[in-house]
Amino acid sequence: MKTNYLIIYSIFLLTSLHIQAQKPTITSFSPTSGVVGTTVTITGTNFNATAAQNIVFFGATKATVSTASTTSLTVTVPTGATFQPITVLNLSNTLSGSSSAPFRVTYPGGSIIAESLVEQSVDFTTGALALFLAIGDLDSDGKTDMVTANFNAGTISIFRNTATLGSITASSFATKADISTGTSPRTIAVGDLDGDGKLDLAVANFGSNTVSVLRNTSSSGSISFAAKVDFTTGINPRGVNIGDFDGDGKPDLAIAHGGNPFMSVLRNNSSGGSISFQAKVDFALAGGGQSSVFLVNGDIDGDGKIDLAVVNYALSTISVFRNTATAGTIDASSFAAKVDFTTGGGPFSVTIGDLDGDGKPDLATANYSGNDDISVLRNTSSSGSISFATKVDFAIGVSPIAVNLGDIDGDGKLDLISSNYSANKISVLRNIATSGSISTNSFATKVDYFTSTGPRFVCVGDLDGDGKPDLAITNETDNTLRVIQNSFISVPTNITGPTQVCTNQTASLSATCVAGTNPTWWEASYIVNPGDPLPPPLFVGSPFITPPLTFTTTYRVSCEQGANASPRVPIVVNVNSNPSPTAPTITASGPTTFCNGGSITLNSNVGNNNALNFVKTSSQYVSVPHSASINLGATFTMEAWIKYSGQNVTILDKGDYDFLWSLNPNINSNQMGFYTKNTGAWSYSTGIVPQNTWTHVAITLNAGTLTFYINGVASGTATVTFSQDNQPMNIGRQQPTFCACNHFNGTMDELRLWNVVRTPSQMLTNMNSTIPTNSAGLVAYYKFDEGSGITTADATGNGNNGTLVNSPTWQVPATSPVNAVVWSPGGAITPSIVVTTAGTYIATITNGYGCSTSSSTIVNVGSNAALVTLTSPTDDYATGIILKTASSVNGNISATNKVTGTAKVDYKAKSIQLNAGFKADSGTVFSAAVGGCN
Repeated sequence: MKTNYLIIYSIFLLTSLHIQAQKPTITSFSPTSGVVGTTVTITGTNFNATAAQNIVFFGATKATVSTASTTSLTVTVPTGATFQPITVLNLSNTLSGSSSAPFRVTYPGGSIIAESLVEQSVDFTTGALALFLAIGDLDSDGKTDMVTANFNAGTISIFRNTATLGSITASSFATKADISTGTSPRTIAVGDLDGDGKLDLAVANFGSNTVSVLRNTSSSGSISFAAKVDFTTGINPRGVNIGDFDGDGKPDLAIAHGGNPFMSVLRNNSSGGSISFQAKVDFALAGGGQSSVFLVNGDIDGDGKIDLAVVNYALSTISVFRNTATAGTIDASSFAAKVDFTTGGGPFSVTIGDLDGDGKPDLATANYSGNDDISVLRNTSSSGSISFATKVDFAIGVSPIAVNLGDIDGDGKLDLISSNYSANKISVLRNIATSGSISTNSFATKVDYFTSTGPRFVCVGDLDGDGKPDLAITNETDNTLRVIQNSFISVPTNITGPTQVCTNQTASLSATCVAGTNPTWWEASYIVNPGDPLPPPLFVGSPFITPPLTFTTTYRVSCEQGANASPRVPIVVNVNSNPSPTAPTITASGPTTFCNGGSITLNSNVGNNNALNFVKTSSQYVSVPHSASINLGATFTMEAWIKYSGQNVTILDKGDYDFLWSLNPNINSNQMGFYTKNTGAWSYSTGIVPQNTWTHVAITLNAGTLTFYINGVASGTATVTFSQDNQPMNIGRQQPTFCACNHFNGTMDELRLWNVVRTPSQMLTNMNSTIPTNSAGLVAYYKFDEGSGITTADATGNGNNGTLVNSPTWQVPATSPVNAVVWSPGGAITPSIVVTTAGTYIATITNGYGCSTSSSTIVNVGSNAALVTLTSPTDDYATGIILKTASSVNGNISATNKVTGTAKVDYKAKSIQLNAGFKADSGTVFSAAVGGCN
């Protein structure tokens, strides 16, 4: 009979179109990330218009579908959602479709340190040699269950999740239920293979060269599976993966082998609750046995088809197969020939996800026998073409054997998690990558967490239902499964406190936590070890007042609520050995306890001293006659506090340009300048002296080297020489007769001239306070404290007194930083304050090192009695003993009443006003009261 190939092809084409037309497709979802409970709109085609007829999974757990149309679903992100594609199953035709990218579950976070995960982890007993772990909600109760593949036992162990919200304990999972598989089960994949809305299991059996498929028959609260159905694979299957590779709406199986140089794909042709797969189709890999160990899938080139990536252990490569399949067919042409990319040495595991936020899934491998690192390959593919950038390696731990992805800190970026077999640890690398770039700076330094012995595979999922991803690790040596709870709470914010204090001073440290949590302060030396009892915190609350400190100390602060805690954020308080100033003395003008309406003046024994103000346009300056003591030699220091504005303002000039010290000379960008006639050259500071700001300036000369200082910090050097003459010294003006110009414009205080070199430490020690007038090397000292008159005295007694020319004005007191006392509360910087309310009042003085010393006094204010008014006839008294009082401070008695008969009345008040009509018999007493408030 003649075959009509056109008819056959037409039937095939119609069948393919029918499959394509019926399969749900997800074109987009919005938003793409959010917390558990977020409402997400899924857009696509071929959804069921009845909400209950759509089954939607966010990775491990099922979502609630609230509204539905054929092109749109409204769902709620479920507890336990994991970083896997969203799947939609249309129950009416048992076909499903997946999103090209996973939904990213976030939560308030943003940091990973040792305390991000609770180290009081919980271990569960597995079968013998548990090599692999998979997670998923197997009984549809909304909780994520766990399954291990037990290589030596020939079983899988199922752990049903019974955890309560936010807690992981020994009772959080039911005792394992074992199910027989083929020989030496090595890996497990979870997915709905028969389209009934329940997650089935596929197990790769290394020893029997099969994949066992277990159909899920569970009901809520009870996990059960039908007897396994085995399908033939190649030799020694190591990895199994589930994905709809031919786009027909039914998830297929992909197998990686240890004994064959190929990858295999088994097409799903299940129907009506019956599991069935076609015979495998092989796709060539390079190299011999023991090469292909693990594989993942994803739309790598963005063409809408699911590609495959396989790691080759012996070759230190990863092979990527681009999907070229047509709907309903898996054959030798369904995948293009592999493209290989170099990894680190001995890749044993691979994971896939968009690590740099550019919308393309990248690859990461755990390199077991290489340099103890993870290799990240950034995806540079375009539709129809697979390409990756050269690998970037990240140090991770000893013998990394498995790698996975998860947003551990809830910041919306995928972090890397590795199990390190020989170190008995897992490591987490926090993702700090920028979009479109993977470099050595894309991940923070690893943070380690202890496991049991021989950690093998790590899964990331929300196991306690609190919206944060926990970690679960199989430990092959001692046959355990360890669960590490993520107890992440938002890190503290507004962490404030002094970065530096002086010896034996305390520091006040503050932090803010989200509602319901408390700032908790800890010793920085606390190191997390498994099983260690938690030490008590130093303090709970804010602020935390440290003990007096004698050395630089680091504290940590966390936000805590019950057993949950944020990372402990460090705050360093540096302690220097510099001296603190003498504490101010506080005196009061009267009693510190008084009544409402009263007041008291608090005085400090230090305060802002006077200063001298110069106006340039009025040609104001100070003239100091020549003397030998101010003819400074080859070693000197000049220093002053200044607050200036304008150009070419002179601080000091001696003789005929013997030395000229200026600010902003020659319009030189607010730098300090020094000019010597001997060389005819200017020298400038490297830093600027800001205008209209009190600033301490200084110049030293030592063996020909001139050094500028701004606020006690060196700001440039120069080599200078100069000679001396017998002409006067001018403060605030250049000296030579032909110029007599460039007057100072602003306020000056504490001008000191020394014939020794003052060190920065000496400057800082005495910068903010007056100094002894007999200090060694001090040759002239102008405090400018006179406050009146036309003379300013040289406080040293050397007689270098100055005469005010053209009436510079006294600032009484000036707001210069010298002897400045700061009051709190309020922040007043006057020597005295008037107090009218109760409280503790503190006066603080700070020196140039930032070292502060305080004194305090307590003011009490009592309440006053109301004024008393006595009017006739209500307050007329005839008999008895009467006492009428009012406040002794502010209260008055106003009386218009009568005292007659045998009454005895005493009036006691600050003042008594007797109005017309008042009548008193003998015995009435009037007295002025003293003392406290009534």
